[in-house]
Amino acid sequence: MAENTEIEVPVSSSEAHLDLLVAEELAVNTEFLRRFVQPLWEPLTEAGPAGDELRAVVRLNVWDDGGPGCIATDGGENDIDVLVTDNGKTLRVLIEDKVWAEFQPDQGARYRRRADSRGDGTVLVAPGSRLASTTHTNCFQVTYGIEDLADWLVDQARVADGQYADRLRWRARLLRQLCIRTGPDLKPPHPPTVAFTTFCVNWLAAHEPQAGPDANSLRTKGSGWLYFDSPSGLIYKASHGRVDLYVAKHGFRGTVEDLVDAVASGWGPEGFLAAVDSKGNPVLRFEHPSMVVYSQDGVPQDVTGVVMALNAAATAVRWVADQAVGVTLPPA
Repeated sequence: MAENTEIEVPVSSSEAHLDLLVAEELAVNTEFLRRFVQPLWEPLTEAGPAGDELRAVVRLNVWDDGGPGCIATDGGENDIDVLVTDNGKTLRVLIEDKVWAEFQPDQGARYRRRADSRGDGTVLVAPGSRLASTTHTNCFQVTYGIEDLADWLVDQARVADGQYADRLRWRARLLRQLCIRTGPDLKPPHPPTVAFTTFCVNWLAAHEPQAGPDANSLRTKGSGWLYFDSPSGLIYKASHGRVDLYVAKHGFRGTVEDLVDAVASGWGPEGFLAAVDSKGNPVLRFEHPSMVVYSQDGVPQDVTGVVMALNAAATAVRWVADQAVGVTLPPA
């Protein structure tokens, strides 16, 4: 294979390519597998993976509810789920692959909670340029730049022969190509939606600076929810006319019936009631018909409903901040 072989990777499929590339190497390339899991193996065996007996069972896109102590909101999809064995010892590794997609709310922390519940390992694979931000990366025990994995394959190719060496070099070039953002986003920004989100972000900045809305979560046509990085678990569901606070993120471990009793006793932000989302998760909810707006239509002429929702979000932000300084949790 010529060194100048061109490889074109559509941005929309880049993470699927990464999933398959990493999964295949873990499944069939023992040297790659050994290097990948070595930093995680210390708790199990001082010597680390021996290599000769090293084996892996690799699964893609595995839904994982976690182990003992996990709650419903800790569940999520592991991009790659690997059970590694070596000389009778085992280790499960949960792998998140990121190229250019945004992290989901609390995604890194949820990975870590699922892994910690069973003593598993966690790995994040992403372009090196994305690993500098610690908001999510610090939740993973090990992080690898995609470029580093490409270097591993090139190292192997130097001592390999024929078609196997060609294969390793081609895959290394494909990995590096994934790190070059040459195409448009899968879903381009939608100007009216962006205008709506900008209004919300600016209002919150002026009225409740502790709020941390994620402007990137509500920017494309058809999207209708504004997620918050701070506090975790707060979502302004504009298209539903709701502001939901996922109380499990803030110490609540009971059922919705427990939450009803807690709210009746005065626990929770003012004006919020106990409810459940579509998956049965208990939430504190502020809801009003006038709050239903469609962000793809831009900022409405009458912003009364939007401001009502933002005020509710600000109330939830302040309540969560009070939690951090000693508000008593309700009985679970």
